[in-house]
Amino acid sequence: QQLEAEVARPVEPENPASPPPAEQRHRSVVQIIYDENRKKAEAAHRTLDGLGPHIELPLYNQPSDTKQYHENIQMVGQRGCTLSATVARSEHEISEIIDGLSEQENTEKQMRQLAVIPPMLFDADQQRVKFINMNGLMEDPMKVYKEQQLLNHWGDHEKEIFREKFIQHPKNFGHLTTFLERKASGHLSLYL
Repeated sequence: QQLEAEVARPVEPENPASPPPAEQRHRSVVQIIYDENRKKAEAAHRTLDGLGPHIELPLYNQPSDTKQYHENIQMVGQRGCTLSATVARSEHEISEIIDGLSEQENTEKQMRQLAVIPPMLFDADQQRVKFINMNGLMEDPMKVYKEQQLLNHWGDHEKEIFREKFIQHPKNFGHLTTFLERKASGHLSLYL
């Protein structure tokens, strides 16, 4: 009912504070644009005022801006004073309490460090799935090594052919492999 009454109430336009006529003459273009934008924003906000209760913007900035925050601080402060007054009556008792708390923290840290975390248990679907990496697998590495030794061996005749053809076709290793039978373009670039 309260909302319906507020919506039915006619909107009262607010008179924005405008500078005196003497100051209006000496305003810059930027100030004029800001004033016009401010007026447009106020008009837009006024159209929304009839839809519900008036809300001051910004609605929420910081927790310390709220009333509840300050009430909680006061309640915790009151409880803290009573607890410390009843538990510790002297500085010696306070230091004993602090030592006991730090000892508890140290034992908890030590227990966490000594705790063994077991591996996760997989369900049947996860146990079934396995990945076997076959990238770069060599069935017989010695055989591959010996083949590379034969391919990488450069005879005097091959070196001469390579020099002559390289001068005719510089850095065209794909074309140079046509003149050398046992050499790939990778071998030619490594030889260079």
